[in-house]
Amino acid sequence: MMANEETITAIASNYDVLFSFFGSDTRLSFTGNLFNALRRKRFKTFIDNDGIKSGDQIVASTFKALEGSKIAIVVFSKRYAASTYCLDELVKILECRNKINQRVLPIFYEVDPFEVRDQTGTYGKSFDAHEYRFGKDYVKLQNWKSTLLTGWHFQNRYTLSIFYIRKSNLHDQYIQIKFIYMLALFLNLCSSEYYKLL
Repeated sequence: MMANEETITAIASNYDVLFSFFGSDTRLSFTGNLFNALRRKRFKTFIDNDGIKSGDQIVASTFKALEGSKIAIVVFSKRYAASTYCLDELVKILECRNKINQRVLPIFYEVDPFEVRDQTGTYGKSFDAHEYRFGKDYVKLQNWKSTLLTGWHFQNRYTLSIFYIRKSNLHDQYIQIKFIYMLALFLNLCSSEYYKLL
């Protein structure tokens, strides 16, 4: 099977977990490691690893995968808000959370949750750049801002848990085990056989 055919087949499937993240911040570290750990534990996991998205273009196939995912893991990193694609994806995740009760697991990777909510620090700088580029009255800009204000920083019936990751514990295997155990519980995968995998 050709690579493109594999990609199309994968997108047509339903997923347990989908990752939303800024590639160069975490692809080769935290997000990549967690993705591989979940795959090893037989989670059906989607990550944009095949060049599906192009620049800031929203690709329907990625959104289709999102709509078919039970859980969205959002890795808020320092440059997440610099990507208009990531912000559009976050708006879509909120839509899925509200319309189909999709569960969300927000991870704050070396960024304070309140910096994300209040759009200060690197998030403030990213939005200053977006405002300069698109204009203050750009409809999407307002949607992005309001989406970041919707409570990703606290737990509710849609938010499974809150994780604040610092460099000091990035390589702690306990973190991966905790993620896997929690997701397995939510997806009803915790049979006696599954416990042996943890």
